Amino acid sequence: MSATTNGTLIDNVVDVLMQGGGARYKNVTFGDTSGNKFTLLDTPRLWDQSATVTVPSDACMNLVLTIRKTAGSATKLLDISILWMTGVGLPGGHFQLALSQAFRDISRANQTPFVRILVGVPTPVVVLDSDLERWLQQTIELNGNQRLADVKFPILIGRTHQSVSSWTHSKIVAVDGSRAVVGGHNLWESAYIGSNPVHDVSGLIEGAAVGAAHKFLTLVWTKPFGNVIQLSRGKFGISNPSRQGLQPRTWSPPLAGQTRMLALGRLGDGVVDALSVGSNASVAARLIAFASAKRSIRMSQQSLYFSPGPGWDFYTLLAIVMAMLDGVNVEIVVSNEVPLADGGYDGYLTTVLSWLTRLYVGHRLGILAFPYSKPARTDVAGWATLAAAARPGGTWVASRSVTDAERRTCLADLNSHLSIAPLYFAAGINYWNVSNVRKPAANHAKVWIIDDTDFYVGSDNLYLSGSVHGLQEFGYLIEGATETGDFVTDYWDPLWKNSRNHVVPATMPGHGV
Repeated sequence: MSATTNGTLIDNVVDVLMQGGGARYKNVTFGDTSGNKFTLLDTPRLWDQSATVTVPSDACMNLVLTIRKTAGSATKLLDISILWMTGVGLPGGHFQLALSQAFRDISRANQTPFVRILVGVPTPVVVLDSDLERWLQQTIELNGNQRLADVKFPILIGRTHQSVSSWTHSKIVAVDGSRAVVGGHNLWESAYIGSNPVHDVSGLIEGAAVGAAHKFLTLVWTKPFGNVIQLSRGKFGISNPSRQGLQPRTWSPPLAGQTRMLALGRLGDGVVDALSVGSNASVAARLIAFASAKRSIRMSQQSLYFSPGPGWDFYTLLAIVMAMLDGVNVEIVVSNEVPLADGGYDGYLTTVLSWLTRLYVGHRLGILAFPYSKPARTDVAGWATLAAAARPGGTWVASRSVTDAERRTCLADLNSHLSIAPLYFAAGINYWNVSNVRKPAANHAKVWIIDDTDFYVGSDNLYLSGSVHGLQEFGYLIEGATETGDFVTDYWDPLWKNSRNHVVPATMPGHGV
């Protein structure tokens, strides 16, 4: 596998992913299309507002309405990929009502699309067939929208839990290869429709780019966990998904816009036999993007570290470090310290900053005493290969101590290129006021922006989730100066305007790495 940077970011990513057998994943884990349109769906969009929320924000309600309209427009295929919420279950409240109304809209339009609902089940949750049947019936019959027997279109609902550390984490509502809501939003009432709403980012994708979302889920559907439930002619039964609803389709939607997009997925553990660059396209593209940045990398993330588990993705951090050493400015916004009782959206800012600092100093001085790959930043194929490589684990060991002079120089240079801050949505406000109790504001976005030309919106976190294989993830890399400029103006600028005053500088006590 060989490639160097010589085209646009999407050009370089596609060139690399097509090598070494990766072509088998074309239009599944990566799909390059033009003529698309992106519409930002970020919530709660309460920039510079009060910390007290009494009603759901307009942005949150718009997200719900967009999901309903998208799902309800289906004529051939409706794909829904959602995550089971520990302690709560499947979507309730406004999101369940939106799906109920969408099913009713389909029936009233006399359409008979094939509907597939895929539920990611995290460890150690147990979800029974009866749980799926009960929720689907409740959803269809909610508020008297329609009876079970009124549904003339088939609906499959199944679970994924391919291993103890891998399940479906993608958040997708996709219709007819032409329209989809994709991003970071889980369809969880308590997370978005309440007095302490989570900050999150998704997008309405319109155009040929949507076809890859269906094909990605089609492959994931080949490895369900347990029985697949089918609703047909008003009755529930057990289905074999490999025999129906999974036939390959060719979509030819009309042009929706002028935007080039690259669909990006990762298949995690258990869907395919072996981890490869092609099966882990989302991570490969991220590493190539960070290695290709010339001026800036901007990130809005829950965190770059997660506990329990491996915690950090070594090669993602290394790509960020090598970019800074090459003069690239890096700005990062992570979640505040949200306790488990409020969702567990901890940004681990101190931990993230510590690991970045140690790696920056150790790599710059060449004193990290453990083996790791370090391709040149121009070697995009080399970086892509690391998407399927084992990560260095355990304790990071240095071959010698750092002198005071080295420490001062390294920290000065690092702080001139790195700015990391917790999320603030208004001047001095990083919390929600709930019954006179301050609840730290959560960030659940999975966003990165490269220079002023490309940005990613999806479900893939920058940290490792369980193992190097990770979870099943999906999102889009969007190309274009105009599109990126609009995204920066509409989302990043208000986020960074309020957060940048709370940047935490890198420090290094003592002489160790």
